[in-house]
Amino acid sequence: MDNGLAAPAFKTVDGIRSALAADPDGEWVQLVVAPNAPKETYGRLEIGIAANDLEKSRLFYRTFVGLEELPPDDPILFLEIRPADASDFANVLHVRGAQVTDYRVLRCSSPAIPNAMAGLLLDLRDRTGSIPHAYFGWTEGNPLAYLLKFLALGEGDTAPVCREVLRKAEPNPEIRPRIHVG
Repeated sequence: MDNGLAAPAFKTVDGIRSALAADPDGEWVQLVVAPNAPKETYGRLEIGIAANDLEKSRLFYRTFVGLEELPPDDPILFLEIRPADASDFANVLHVRGAQVTDYRVLRCSSPAIPNAMAGLLLDLRDRTGSIPHAYFGWTEGNPLAYLLKFLALGEGDTAPVCREVLRKAEPNPEIRPRIHVG
């Protein structure tokens, strides 16, 4: 297919055939060829895309990488967790749904936001039988400072703390909710 992009140079290392290609924003995408991989392999693939130029990125990922966009009716939920009083301990997370323009939002409050998010993702998985995916942006700041804050106070950046809570709560990575950061 002629899409105006140079063909990637594939190499085989340890039996895995792959290539790197730059997307329209200059971010590297690893393309992996696994023609005889067992079906379970594809359940572990995780893709999160951020784009500065939506149309260029759509064209790249559709024609060059071969990905299709999710249909607009696929269930996408936003989660809004407000910080609660740290002395307010509860075993139950009270979640309510809201419609904000065209978006469905789950809202709750918790003194431990990453724990609440992890619990909600596990509950969604158990109720729907599907593995939920949560998408985060990077927090600006010094990663070493976040590490020290986590070690000293048990606080930290939401995405990695949420993933660690999930990892401890669900030891099986095949059925663990997915965390994407980009």
